[in-house]
Amino acid sequence: MSMGPCCSWRRCLRCPGQALLVPGWGHWAEPLWCPPGSYLTGFSLRVERVQRGLSDYMGATNIRFACSGGGVLEGQGLPCGEYGAWSPSCLKGLCGIQTKQEAIRGALVDDSALNDVRFLCCAQ
Repeated sequence: MSMGPCCSWRRCLRCPGQALLVPGWGHWAEPLWCPPGSYLTGFSLRVERVQRGLSDYMGATNIRFACSGGGVLEGQGLPCGEYGAWSPSCLKGLCGIQTKQEAIRGALVDDSALNDVRFLCCAQ
């Protein structure tokens, strides 16, 4: 299964125009891989409930992926929030991503960063 011009099995390169960049926020966790010969087929996003008052609302806090061979990968995010339902399974794998993030709102306003994500199934 091809992962595009910038990725191959266990090797991804930084490619202009293909990375979501939010300067100064967060850190990169170590990559996780499905077992050789399998691929991502679905996901479940962990999201913290909206916080009111002086609490710090974080939005999405972790993610789990289903592999075609039956394995599950869990990100190295935060333990707060609840996982949503699993997405429908993409029989030919996940090939695209769309993210929803809150814009930086300025000083003294709580920013949540990533709030939701959609993965697109491979057509071929």
